[in-house]
Amino acid sequence: MSKRYKQRPSQIIGVTDEYTAYCFDEACLYIWNMMEDGKEPKFKKADNKLKQRYSKPSDMYKDMGFGNGFVKVDS
Repeated sequence: MSKRYKQRPSQIIGVTDEYTAYCFDEACLYIWNMMEDGKEPKFKKADNKLKQRYSKPSDMYKDMGFGNGFVKVDS
């Protein structure tokens, strides 16, 4: 992905924490390699009882107490 887009996946979505960015990049690489090997990634679907209603991911992170770039905001 980095070669194609000239930046890391974590940079594309704006992850600022170094460790979180590393983990996200590794997960993307793992999924990318599976797809290159002809495998389809399997994602676990959330239980309907636990599903929240958010219009975008940033709304969910704000609800969890995170600010812009996944940085925890002290209340």
